[in-house]
Amino acid sequence: MWHLFAINLCYALRKVGFESDCITPADRNNLGNNTYPEADYYIILNKLFFNFREVLPEKTKLISYLPGPIDFDSNCNEIIDRNNYNEIITKASNYVLAANILDKVELEKNGIATHGILNFGYDEILDPYIYAGQFNRDIDVIFCGTRHERRGSVLDDIEKRMKLNFVNGIWHEDYYKLLARAKIALNVHYFSQKECRARSGNLRILSSVMQKTLMISESIADCSPLVNGEHLILCEWDEIPEACSYYLTHPEEIHEITEKAFDYWTTNYRMDQMLLEFINKHIDSSAVIGEAILPKIQIR
Repeated sequence: MWHLFAINLCYALRKVGFESDCITPADRNNLGNNTYPEADYYIILNKLFFNFREVLPEKTKLISYLPGPIDFDSNCNEIIDRNNYNEIITKASNYVLAANILDKVELEKNGIATHGILNFGYDEILDPYIYAGQFNRDIDVIFCGTRHERRGSVLDDIEKRMKLNFVNGIWHEDYYKLLARAKIALNVHYFSQKECRARSGNLRILSSVMQKTLMISESIADCSPLVNGEHLILCEWDEIPEACSYYLTHPEEIHEITEKAFDYWTTNYRMDQMLLEFINKHIDSSAVIGEAILPKIQIR
């Protein structure tokens, strides 16, 4: 998921006139063996990439994309010194983008100034990865992801009440093809505490929208830009089997919801337009959307 997000974000930056590249989570363990070419901007996915400032060209600006201000352990305790983290982000990044409004509020509450909100928007560059309609929907319900911690016990309970296809360790095109075969995809939170659950699953949810697969998710405080009941279904975890049973016997409703969600995402939630608004406000008020060359991003 993150790889495709990186391609999409770099491509959108190039469309508005800025040469860009991306640093992925794997890069932090391999600094000495990677070469980072000249670019106006580098996109930093995830957190704690402050040491990349030392290996990038001096003129290059960093845009940090943070899907949450801090990391948690299994008890929802912070595992990063907050003051040190604030200093790292402030010194390393020229701009900080949050994944959603909840993250923006949390980041700013903890002293990290943000410059906007950016999630997994649509762009034509994603069309080759949209497999909806190319496969039979031969999987009723699927969950893709890790199973440990609290999520594992929830999935165990769900499987006692319904058939669930659980898949882990599948990435990139294979992940999207698998989603395109499913009628329903689930989102189950790693943690039970609301403060941890609030920002869970946005990329997983939007990936399902991309493949016109109905997303049934454990409750989330903010699922924007999508609307519960119109674009996805939110419920408590113990209501998931009942919700799946209902929609599997009402395929016309699955079709209506997934088509509406896909149309909304592709029409009203475009990556290039969201990025243009950010650039016009903070970097170059004269920037416009133009043509771009697909970034050649290596999966490191």
